[in-house]
Amino acid sequence: MFYRDGILEKCSLLDEGDLYHGFSTRAGGISTLSHTATMNVAEGHGDPREAVRENIRILARAVSGDDLDETAVVCAPQIHSAIIRTVTEADRGCGVILPHGGEGDGFITDTPGVLLMIRVADCVPILYSARRADGSPIVCATHAGWRGTVAGIAAEAIRRI
Repeated sequence: MFYRDGILEKCSLLDEGDLYHGFSTRAGGISTLSHTATMNVAEGHGDPREAVRENIRILARAVSGDDLDETAVVCAPQIHSAIIRTVTEADRGCGVILPHGGEGDGFITDTPGVLLMIRVADCVPILYSARRADGSPIVCATHAGWRGTVAGIAAEAIRRI
């Protein structure tokens, strides 16, 4: 069900024309530090801010087939919670080129052109997708560590969808 598409792992079940998705590996970016090489997408680990932003740009373009860039990405500091933020067009770029809109461990949107980015190390990324009655997609991405799992982040994501 999973396959590699360039620098990404993808799920064939989510391969629909209007849904972009991907799970990045550590390869394909420009980071050069031994502990971040090469696809570091989080500040605070030694890479210059410009390198992190360029890695996010590379990743966004890979996920979207060159349709979108870092200005479409939404990310935030993750705190091992069950907080899921609803994001819209107005949130594009938050956490990358604009200040983040608040801490949390998940995002949900039905807005085309918004890329949800969850960062994980030893936690689990969960991607949810559904269709509304009119056929339009709604997606949610969560960061599920043990604290968020105990707090019910997956159940909250399903409830919100």
